[in-house]
Amino acid sequence: MTCPNCGRQATGNFCPGCGTRLSAQPASDPGTGQGRPSRRRRAQNRNDRQSLEYPQNREHVYRQINAQQSFRQGSAPGQYAFPGYVPSQGYNPGRQETGVYQDIPAWATGQSPGGQLLMRLAGSTIMLICAILASLYALSMCYLCGKEIVHLIGEIGDHYKYYSTAQKIANIISIVTAFAHAIMAAWLLAAVWRLIGSAVGRYRLAMSCSGLQFCKSYTRIRGLLLFLPAFAAMLSLAMDIVEVETNSFSYGTLSLTLSCATHAGFQAVTVLFTKHTTLTLAFLSGLLLLAAARSSLLTTVCATSVRMLRYGGPQQRRVVPAAVLTLLRGLVLLAGGIYMLAEYGDHFQFDGILQISSFLVTGLASCLLSVLLFRDAAGIRRLQGE
Repeated sequence: MTCPNCGRQATGNFCPGCGTRLSAQPASDPGTGQGRPSRRRRAQNRNDRQSLEYPQNREHVYRQINAQQSFRQGSAPGQYAFPGYVPSQGYNPGRQETGVYQDIPAWATGQSPGGQLLMRLAGSTIMLICAILASLYALSMCYLCGKEIVHLIGEIGDHYKYYSTAQKIANIISIVTAFAHAIMAAWLLAAVWRLIGSAVGRYRLAMSCSGLQFCKSYTRIRGLLLFLPAFAAMLSLAMDIVEVETNSFSYGTLSLTLSCATHAGFQAVTVLFTKHTTLTLAFLSGLLLLAAARSSLLTTVCATSVRMLRYGGPQQRRVVPAAVLTLLRGLVLLAGGIYMLAEYGDHFQFDGILQISSFLVTGLASCLLSVLLFRDAAGIRRLQGE
């Protein structure tokens, strides 16, 4: 007689190979709880038990089971077994620590609603105008700072040995701040056009994260550079209030404050309060601190925008505060530039007019950028269902 389960020829009531009762029906699927498992099924179960004896195999199997359960349950965002896992996408956009899923495909970058919102804003006409205005500012500053550096280095070669200590300190600080301003202006030029290119170029989906990363690096370094003159301004203000005797340190902090304030576009403050040093330092301390805080907020916006592009979902943070400070900066630069041209425009030479005009251009670009940030915040609220 042929065993209906394993196909072995046998005599008697039971098969000597698998133990199936020959007069009964073939053993059913062990998953139903009826009958006994076949020889092949028992071998598979034995292999599974042996594989689980090794920690790495057991961990891999448990991860697979956990991922399958998360997919079936359709957990809410943020409750998946792996970071950033969205069941409907079929892949894990998070960091690849498990090896269960492949990395995010290149075509999927920026395909989420939040990513599409960022792409539209980065490729909009307002953003293009901002990039053109920022380019005019950056080119003007590179020219002016380069000319200033050449002039100051020339003075060092001719008359440096006749300078007083205070003059030497002021000269060195002016060279350093002009050089830093030129570097940051060139960096800004590259950052805005890289962002534009990542939003409208042929490979925009693959480049979008790198463009925002480049902007994040710029805003982070700018914030760190602005905190230094802000701290120097607060020190100068404190020494002025307590009437500390003028020395090399106090003169150095004051020179750094005034030089950085001029390069930041706050020259009108120093002109308005020429006879009130304490009031001038108070205003400059506040403006430089707000400028540094704005750069820090923009860094957070860029960082969370990168995560939103990669993983989907409305993950942006600090957009509204960054928009408010950006608008405030634009209004301050516009008001200061208009005042300087109206009061002293007849006495300025070409370089002076170019410098004031470049800050007017930056003020306009800041106001337009604040519009984009407010639109971004409104779009995020819509995505969140608020």
